[in-house]
Amino acid sequence: MSLSQVKEVCQICFNSTSHKPSPTLTPKSKASYDVDPESPETLTCGVCRQEWASIRVAPEVGGSHGKWVMIRPRPKHISQNIDFQLCHTVHKSVPCPKGRFCTFAHSRAELLCWTQERDRVPRPPPQLHGNYQYQLCKHIANLGNCPYGQRCTFAHSEDELKEWLSTQGSSSSSVQSSTSGGGNYRVVYNPSR
Repeated sequence: MSLSQVKEVCQICFNSTSHKPSPTLTPKSKASYDVDPESPETLTCGVCRQEWASIRVAPEVGGSHGKWVMIRPRPKHISQNIDFQLCHTVHKSVPCPKGRFCTFAHSRAELLCWTQERDRVPRPPPQLHGNYQYQLCKHIANLGNCPYGQRCTFAHSEDELKEWLSTQGSSSSSVQSSTSGGGNYRVVYNPSR
């Protein structure tokens, strides 16, 4: 599942047919404005003729072919360093008591969508402890990927490292390039802090 598969559709059409093998996915391009002299212009769905209310949907991951699931907005208050997880009630096929306020994903598609959306947003720099500087992740440098993902406290690209250093407000002279590590950065003690 990729973000390109996520669609914005009419909520009423989708909700009334979501139990079917192929639910109605009415795109916003099928909506039109009803002009009523008594009220302001209202955007109306061209299929159900109800006032337009949109939701995002995506194909279910690893499930039945043709099944679509709703993608709720990604919780913004969750730390960038914490991986999203599936809601424990989803595994039990029980309705979640927190509903739309739950900060856990209610489907695998939602989990992947939230993760991909967050990955497009730059990670904030982690808190530094002691007299140390930011450095490039050795897993990314040596293996090309990091098993810690968003929880990793090391930069995952040279651009990210440069961004973190620029937000630190200190001179980057205390961070030097290591020739043995193929452009990796190493921690340098900075006693002037």
